[in-house]
Amino acid sequence: MPFIPETANSLLDVGCGAGGFGRYLRRLRPEMELWAVEPDPTSAQIAKDAFDQVIVSNFPNSSIPDRRFDVVLCADVLEHMAEPEKALLAAAAALTEKGIMLASIPNVRNWRRVVWPLIRHGAWSYTETGILDRTHLRFFTRKSIVDFFATNKWVVESTKGIETTSRRDKLISAITAHRFDDFLFLQYIVVARPVRVHLAAKASNRVLLKGA
Repeated sequence: MPFIPETANSLLDVGCGAGGFGRYLRRLRPEMELWAVEPDPTSAQIAKDAFDQVIVSNFPNSSIPDRRFDVVLCADVLEHMAEPEKALLAAAAALTEKGIMLASIPNVRNWRRVVWPLIRHGAWSYTETGILDRTHLRFFTRKSIVDFFATNKWVVESTKGIETTSRRDKLISAITAHRFDDFLFLQYIVVARPVRVHLAAKASNRVLLKGA
């Protein structure tokens, strides 16, 4: 929620599942127009009460209107896609002039879940959930997230690591002045804009500054 702009009037939730976040957002921001895309018919049916419109489909989908949404949310979604590049292209088309993508993406550089098992055992084991979810098709570090977006003509405006795994990790972060945080976070929250939107936002800010 802290990453959704207060000025946002519309949001598209890509891969909404059963609609839990949509219901939460509806309670806090009842004025927002909420759409969702969900490929699982059972989950999509459950989610219908949380959104103004639920499209039962994979993303991209031609039913999604262009330049309609202030936020496109991809919460733990991009890593499940064989071609997430297509999702970025479709999201760019769906965003309004100053719109953003908000994404949460697992961090495969996490030392406890991934790096240490590789060092100790020479392998990692897939799991039902988490960073090594067996349904993940892509794996990202903070740097590769930024590179991936840049390659596809997006500008990452911020990456915030979240969900350190233990008190010890938090202590390590503090005593090392955050130099090894990339090994501690379970995932990143990414705020990004397509290049055209980023440039439009910068131009708008310049006009506001001149007016001040």
